[in-house]
Amino acid sequence: MEIASPLPPLPPAQRRNKRSSSEPYSPSCAMETIEPSPASKRRRMFGDASSSENSQISQPLFSPLQPRTKKRSRLDEQSSSLTSSPPPSSEDVKRLENDLNEQKVESARLMSENKVLKKAVFAQHTQLSNLQSSLTLATRKIDSMKTEGQSLLNKVHQLSTENYALKAHMGQVEGNGGGFGGSNRDIF
Repeated sequence: MEIASPLPPLPPAQRRNKRSSSEPYSPSCAMETIEPSPASKRRRMFGDASSSENSQISQPLFSPLQPRTKKRSRLDEQSSSLTSSPPPSSEDVKRLENDLNEQKVESARLMSENKVLKKAVFAQHTQLSNLQSSLTLATRKIDSMKTEGQSLLNKVHQLSTENYALKAHMGQVEGNGGGFGGSNRDIF
């Protein structure tokens, strides 16, 4: 009766020892070596034996017999330092609680002050918006008054031109002594 292997057999290219496919899988096959790269072969030929690749050539890919070492993390160090420190005294706890309560009171005061300031800023923005709309209306009214004033000035200029023309015409009529209205000036 054959026992099933825990690992599948390696492909023929990765086998260290040439064995037939009928041979059972053995854990020694797992101890494969890394083939050196062409660069490391070149270094070895020219005398550079201190390279890191040369030192890794004979290391196994997989070794089930070597235990894995656990590295201590920062959290482990912090937790061990916390457990090793003495507990705080009751005075320290009370002082910390008082500080926390003072900070809570200060935070609540600042939050209420912040609400008041936000309301004041909103009121100022509303007032500014109202002033801007009033200014816009006043500017439009001033523009329409300027247009109306310009049209009145044009009318005054036209009337003064007509008045001058009428006076000139009256002088010409009076100079001739006759014509329209004769010597009676009250008609015009």
